[in-house]
This record gives sequence, structure tokens and C-alpha cells, in this order.
Amino acid sequence: MQAVLTGAATVALGASLCAQQPRTVPAGTPLKLQLETRLSTADTHQGDGFAARVMVSVYYHGKEVIPEGAIVEGHVLKVEDARPAMHDSEMLLRPDLLSMPDGTEYHVDADVMEVDNGGGSHLDNEGTLHGKRGPEHADVVNAGVGLTAGAMTGAVLAGGKAALIGGGVGVAIAGGLWLLRKRHLELKPGAHIVIRLDRPMTLQPKKSS
Repeated sequence: MQAVLTGAATVALGASLCAQQPRTVPAGTPLKLQLETRLSTADTHQGDGFAARVMVSVYYHGKEVIPEGAIVEGHVLKVEDARPAMHDSEMLLRPDLLSMPDGTEYHVDADVMEVDNGGGSHLDNEGTLHGKRGPEHADVVNAGVGLTAGAMTGAVLAGGKAALIGGGVGVAIAGGLWLLRKRHLELKPGAHIVIRLDRPMTLQPKKSS
């Protein structure tokens, strides 16, 4: 009986030591996140922080290494609020830290690979998110209002031909306003983001400060 107990204790001790061994998550591993912080080129600045929650647990060799609910924190590395006539509004996010539910923290070296915010934005090869440059619904409505207002003004002043000219002027003004006003790029809480580890990440617990 004593031998059996000793053997069981040895197995338990071995399992405990194995569980305490660092685990390495390989480079290229994707993490699917849900953004918890609102970010917008209208009022977000370089260096501002953000947080996102891990949506799907990450497994390696059949074992969970990053659980669902872990938090990824990072900062905005670059942000620019631009007019469509110039170039895209853009934002570059840089993940920094992974916080586990038990409070342990790990440094993260990763790039953003996918962003789904339902706003027609796209990522370039460097991971910078670019906003939509084309006219939005409000711009189309404004162009219609400009057409109607210009046509009515022209008709009142000089008849049918002037109505056509006035309508064209109204559309041109509305189009000019669309090109000149800034087109904000916004990421709302709940937006889905996929990051990919650039380097292997060793899950060696580090005490939270």
C-alpha cells in the first residue's frame, strides 16, 4: 500500500511540475479579439491605449495556452484624420500586453492582420487601417438636396435652362464639401480584430504590478 501511495504521489508531483513549466506559443499564431475601446481618428491621439478581449481560446499541442476572456492591451502607434481629396484617414494599432484571467501578464509582439468594423475600411501590408474614401449615404443625400435647391433657385431666377445650371452648381458644391470635410475612421467597441504573433511568446508568468 505504501508503494502505491508513493507512486501516486510521484505522479501527482510530476504533473504539478509539468503544469508549472513555461509553454511557448509559436510565431504566426492568430488571436481573435473583440475591441472594448472606442477609437476614432477624430479624437484618438498617438499613444492612446486600447483594450480587446480574446474571443476564442488558443490551443497548442492540445492544451489551452491562452483562454477566452484574456485581455490584450496596446497603444495607437499612428493616427491621421484626413480629407478624401488628400488621402485616407488611417490608424495603426500595436498590441503590447496579454493579461490572463488569473492576473498574470505577458509581453506581446504582434501585428494586426484583420479588422471587421462594418465600415468599409481595409488594412495595408504594414497593418495600417485605412478608412473608406468614397461618398457615404449622407453625402449622396446632400448632393440630392444641392441639386434640388440649385434647380429651384435657377428656375425662379431665370427659367428652365437656368434650373439645369443651378442644379449642376448645387451638386458641385455638395461634392466639394464631401471632398473637403474630414472622413473619420472609427472602431467601435465590439469590432472584431485578428492579431498574429510576430515572435514566439513564452508563457512564463510575471507578477502583476
